[in-house]
Amino acid sequence: MVGASAAGLLAARIVSDVADEVVMIDRDVPPETPGLRRGVPQGFHAHNILAGGYDSIETLLPGIWDAIAKDGGANVDIGEGLVIYWAGNRFPHSKPAGMRHAVQSRVLLEHHIRKRVEALPKVRTRYGTYARGLDIADGRVRGVRLGREGEAIEQIPADIVILATGRSGRVLKWFHEHGYPSPPIHSIPVRLGYASRLYRGTPSVNANTPILACYGTRERTTRHGVALRIETGETLFTIMGYDRDFPPTEPEAFEAWTETLETRDIAMNIRAAEPTSKVHGFRVHDQYRRDWHKISLPEGVAVVGDAVCGLDPVFGQGISAHATQAMAVYETVQRRGFQSQAVQRAANRAILTPWLINSLEIARYPTIAPHVPLPPMVLKMARPLLDRIYSACPNSTEVYHEFLKIMTMKQGPYLSPANFLRVLRNAASGRVSAKGAPGEAG
Repeated sequence: MVGASAAGLLAARIVSDVADEVVMIDRDVPPETPGLRRGVPQGFHAHNILAGGYDSIETLLPGIWDAIAKDGGANVDIGEGLVIYWAGNRFPHSKPAGMRHAVQSRVLLEHHIRKRVEALPKVRTRYGTYARGLDIADGRVRGVRLGREGEAIEQIPADIVILATGRSGRVLKWFHEHGYPSPPIHSIPVRLGYASRLYRGTPSVNANTPILACYGTRERTTRHGVALRIETGETLFTIMGYDRDFPPTEPEAFEAWTETLETRDIAMNIRAAEPTSKVHGFRVHDQYRRDWHKISLPEGVAVVGDAVCGLDPVFGQGISAHATQAMAVYETVQRRGFQSQAVQRAANRAILTPWLINSLEIARYPTIAPHVPLPPMVLKMARPLLDRIYSACPNSTEVYHEFLKIMTMKQGPYLSPANFLRVLRNAASGRVSAKGAPGEAG
């Protein structure tokens, strides 16, 4: 198991059912208590687990959300715990949706997953260890090569190697060394920057509604923001800008930038609160997908996590996508054993819904749209339908809850016939979306 972040840890849990021993290799030495580490530079920023990821992780690691809740994490029905503005429209709030959502810091989440996986009897760890490449012979993986540049190579034999090496392209190099081609790669240059800061004393982001999401109208603004109440009782604000509209990391400029968001709720909460941290910044150049299932990989190898697909992080789908991907791989392994091509197809198929939804939204930016790898006819047909769905959500709890199922990976990118009719009726009636008043959050 190469890479021991969230995707790698969940993959280790899966193969522990079919392997005699699982060795997790990572160049970081993770802290014993929840804390930031070098290999996860985005670890300070907002992370939450959407419904599809919540269910998948609970299936793989039963009881984990109760354990995280004991350490202060929130475990809420998304219909009650989320206040969301989408293109200026305030979507329905306070009615249960029947979908659970977990809110905590990234470091607490990964700490709990790590400790659960490390406790499995077949798992052992090699932290502080650098992976250098693969041993492949006769069309099958034989092991992993370890060691820093300039050091002697150590070889670990293995029948199965799962690569969760993140956004780095080093895994491509490892296959090239053995004559394997790169997979087809689809890349969208989002040129996204985000900045985050902790505050205490936010009036409307609290234990009852721990999530506030303010997504602007993409045709009018590149700026968005979210706020999560984490286990310390503080609220983590993350603000984001596309197409090089990077939010500042200087404290006063950070707060002034929040005043420019299309909806004023983020700024209102910040004005009423006290900062408790410095501002942390991070940048993401592209959203990409590598179609590993379209090339013939050596038997015994699979690629997962960000090494398959790096999503635009604005919708917070990253770890949840890894979890639903892990669940798809788990179901495949349980049915068929570890067959590389079948596992890889399951891994790639699992991320198609978030990839499609994100790509359709990113395509609204004129400077980014030409780079979106979707047929023009798909964009032409999908955008008006999405706009009608967004318009119907404030007027129909049923449509909104099914929209949440799609966005949180509880179902594929389709509406039920009943809700499709509701969308059409809403459009035919000419009803105006219910706009939230500036500063309204509860």
